[in-house]
Amino acid sequence: PQYDKLIHLGLFAVLSILLGYYIGNQKQGITPSFSSLIILVVSVYGMAMEFYQLYFTYRAFSWWDGVADAVGAAIGMFWVIKKPLLK
Repeated sequence: PQYDKLIHLGLFAVLSILLGYYIGNQKQGITPSFSSLIILVVSVYGMAMEFYQLYFTYRAFSWWDGVADAVGAAIGMFWVIKKPLLK
């Protein structure tokens, strides 16, 4: 029943990995403050989608889905920092 949290975690980890690698390659590396900004932006996007579901769809709002999104974003950025991909 709570497997959707793993899906949220995985999807938002992939989103932050893709953003991190793209921006990191554009800037020739990624700073810790910029990685924090990416985590924040991806987390806010996830929570915004939860509020969108609450007001504009018949799907349920879940704070825990937002938490899973934020954790996924942090895991993804941890991956980018540990395994940088430069040209």
